[in-house]
Amino acid sequence: MVRDDREDEQTSIDMGIIAKRVREDDSTSSPKNRATKVYDVLLNSDVDLSNLDLICFSAEYLGSQVPTAPWLERVAKEVAWAVYATYYVLKDEEFKWLDQKIKPPQREEKS
Repeated sequence: MVRDDREDEQTSIDMGIIAKRVREDDSTSSPKNRATKVYDVLLNSDVDLSNLDLICFSAEYLGSQVPTAPWLERVAKEVAWAVYATYYVLKDEEFKWLDQKIKPPQREEKS
């Protein structure tokens, strides 16, 4: 079996270092800014999408990336399980709020 060195790298990464880098990241290519860019495109499209549509897409897309990013497999399975469980177990009324049209997020004010 081929060993993926990235697994060792992931388990040895200090979470404090990651948190510090996230706080200091003001680049235009941060994960948050990249997600915001996609979200803005979706908001400005003529396609009528709901929050649930985006959640389902995100879970499925994450899973589709596992062949090229195998370190995502565990989390992709957990996310997919949570989405499918929510979708098939909860009654429509219990997650009706989730199936509403997407709206612009409340932007955080920087002080």
